[in-house]
Amino acid sequence: MGTVLTEKEQKDYLLSRINESVNFTYPEPPYDFEGTLKDRFVEKSGEDDYVTYWNIIDLIEFKGENEDWLRVTYYRYKKKAIPPKKRTGWVFAGQTSLSNPMSQFEELFIRAIKEKQWMRTLFREILKQCPDLK
Repeated sequence: MGTVLTEKEQKDYLLSRINESVNFTYPEPPYDFEGTLKDRFVEKSGEDDYVTYWNIIDLIEFKGENEDWLRVTYYRYKKKAIPPKKRTGWVFAGQTSLSNPMSQFEELFIRAIKEKQWMRTLFREILKQCPDLK
């Protein structure tokens, strides 16, 4: 087994992907999107003896699109192999993650906040913790 990356090395690796290419392929109908990872937010979300989980919010610029996209996803960093698989290292775990143009995220959250009390509560609590936002 190779050397296990420290938490800082894991985070640094995930952030190092900024400005790298991003490709999406959708099977029905066949759509292919090529773009660039413009920015990324990374937050460790959990860990056990075998794996570290990383939540990710990506800002992506796709060729031919008139606005940036967000992707909310996660990665797993496998520290130990669990039989029968002998693989360690990075696993992109968000193959079906939410990825949409920014305007669709805005619409989604506005509609959810208007319709669901628990979404209003969530956003109120978030904004309470960010008093400098205007």
